[in-house]
Amino acid sequence: MRGETIDQLRQRGPFSCIFCKGEMRLKQGRRRPFFAHVSKCGGESALHKAWKDRIRITLEQRGLEVVPEAKGEARRYDLLITDASLAVEIQCSKMDSAEWLRRRALDQAAGVTTRWIGFKEGRGDIVRLDGWMKTAFFHDGFIDLVDEERLYRFTGSIPFSSRAAICQRHSLSLNDFLVYRMLPHGMPRRWSEIVARYRLRPFYSSLPMNVLRTPLYKKGIAPSLLPSICFLPLPALVLLPFHPFELQIALYLQLGDRPFEKERIASFLTRLLKSVKKETDSSSIDRIASEWAELVSIVGTRFFGPPHPSIEAARRSDWIMAGLLQGNVERE
Repeated sequence: MRGETIDQLRQRGPFSCIFCKGEMRLKQGRRRPFFAHVSKCGGESALHKAWKDRIRITLEQRGLEVVPEAKGEARRYDLLITDASLAVEIQCSKMDSAEWLRRRALDQAAGVTTRWIGFKEGRGDIVRLDGWMKTAFFHDGFIDLVDEERLYRFTGSIPFSSRAAICQRHSLSLNDFLVYRMLPHGMPRRWSEIVARYRLRPFYSSLPMNVLRTPLYKKGIAPSLLPSICFLPLPALVLLPFHPFELQIALYLQLGDRPFEKERIASFLTRLLKSVKKETDSSSIDRIASEWAELVSIVGTRFFGPPHPSIEAARRSDWIMAGLLQGNVERE
């Protein structure tokens, strides 16, 4: 297909989907031609089918009764393990958080526990998070992802951008998959390196001007010299559609010398979400505010205060804070 025009490609038609056999239409995209269904595809991808069969065979070899494409009370499941009222959903396509929450509510009402399996984007312990993955991390504390042709459980998600988080990867046994247990997780040892890269990059913000940029520049503060309290590793912020450091900087600018109390944090988040027309339930806001205030209380007041005099001083403070938080996790 390389070097051919869209008119030349159309001469090869008609085209059909390899899964549903439905008609496909060739279209010209911004960079290259692509195929689109004339009507909705009812088939499943080869990747989806391969992992569905692989998991089904593994479960059946352990003597479990597995029903593919099982019809539940409110919806259909990829696999249903009847012995344990446990469903398996293999999510290859994109899905937003609202749809994941809708399906989760239906499953809970039906008394079914669902294991969601996604596919990892990103290298090493960095995970690029689709909409449903962020919500699953917030509510379940883990997600199961296929990485390099194996299934792993990722825990301890700490976001460092609006779409990426540093996580801990655990090998997943069948017993862990069937019966959930809390897996150990802690503070990533290279957190201060992540913060250092953020301090040195060009500063820009996706938050409204009046929330971050305007107050920051009015105070004459260089973003690279902000105090370390603006760069806490906060797992709960994975739920929100903002850069976690931008949120923390905005709160620091708003509160100034006032304590980072739970009520103030909750009020800040509620107003911000309302201003950008994003909805999050009050219980989630309450939980985020609680975790934020608790982490602030752990690090204490030494990481507050005015901007640092130099980038070297800022980095030293970040290293000290990361070490303090790592020590706190190890004590627990």
